[in-house]
Amino acid sequence: MDIINSVGGNGGAFSQSMRLPHSSSSLAVELSICAMVELLLNLESFGKMVVGLQKRENEKRK
Repeated sequence: MDIINSVGGNGGAFSQSMRLPHSSSSLAVELSICAMVELLLNLESFGKMVVGLQKRENEKRK
């Protein structure tokens, strides 16, 4: 529960994880990595969508 409450605080989950027992800190880091990976995947799919829309617009103009 501490990890969730610390997100968005000073330094977020990482600063909180330093003060928790090792098992909790490794969990916090894993959660952060998972969140970052998911964010990157979302950005990648969003980027593909934008590129696809731009290609369609360019084809309409021809």
